[in-house]
Amino acid sequence: MLQNFMHGKGIKMKEIKLVFNDYILNEMIKLGDVFHRIYEVVSEPKRGHNGYEWKIHHRRWNKYLRMIRPEPELFKSIEPQSFVSVYQRYLIPMQLHPRIEAFYDVRHIGGSTAFFTEWSDNGTLAECVENGSLYDGKPQEVAKRLRRISGQTARALQYIKTVIPYHGAAISENIMLNDRFNAKLRVASMDLMTGKPIGDDMKLWAVSVTMMYLGRLTNINADELSKSFPEYKAQMKYEMPGEIEKSVLEALTGKLSSWMQVFKNLGEWHFRDIPDGYHSVPGRTVRQPLPRAVPAQRK
Repeated sequence: MLQNFMHGKGIKMKEIKLVFNDYILNEMIKLGDVFHRIYEVVSEPKRGHNGYEWKIHHRRWNKYLRMIRPEPELFKSIEPQSFVSVYQRYLIPMQLHPRIEAFYDVRHIGGSTAFFTEWSDNGTLAECVENGSLYDGKPQEVAKRLRRISGQTARALQYIKTVIPYHGAAISENIMLNDRFNAKLRVASMDLMTGKPIGDDMKLWAVSVTMMYLGRLTNINADELSKSFPEYKAQMKYEMPGEIEKSVLEALTGKLSSWMQVFKNLGEWHFRDIPDGYHSVPGRTVRQPLPRAVPAQRK
């Protein structure tokens, strides 16, 4: 049974006691395993919001991807037709925005579904806040970076709103940062398939932005932050610009009627600071290309 699921090393028949209902458990996937002769595991597993994650080397594309594999039990309550519907209605259309993480594939890995998305070198916003890498550099560089991330996530959320009315993507674990600390939102989420969104995106965005300026992780929710914002503002490690503070307070108090208000508050700098050449109206559809294979590095 196990040989039908994978090629390569890592899983041995003596470990069959760890398998139930024909599934390979996440704990059994090891560094060096190769699935479908294409996906090579090149990192240790990491526990994320959507399940376990690994850095994967795609042997045909010679590109690094992220493999997200939710716990197999979660799929027991999801009909296959429901997953196909979600994939067609939501995941594919949401790939058309440059501030949304590219979603490349869905494959059966060890008897359970796994998502393959683009790899983000710096990981999640939460990780970068916790390890302090978000704040590397000169003060003016950090200020520009935090301001840019605030705007980039708002632009992605505005586009998501045109595809699905309620998602909850703005938590810090779903905000991915590349090697230049440009943000993309992850949408390959179990929340879409289970129909259990995390919360209101505008309020979640306000909490994530506040956390960036605090310089530390916090479990505070939007309602608590709204009541205690002056106290948290006094604790901020980095000064929050007035235009961002205005948007955050409007989001927390329910006075933010649309993301266009955020863009209006942020002003022209929001478009000028975006390095990807995407300067038009937020929410415009721009198709993302599939990754091109890159030459193998010589040893």
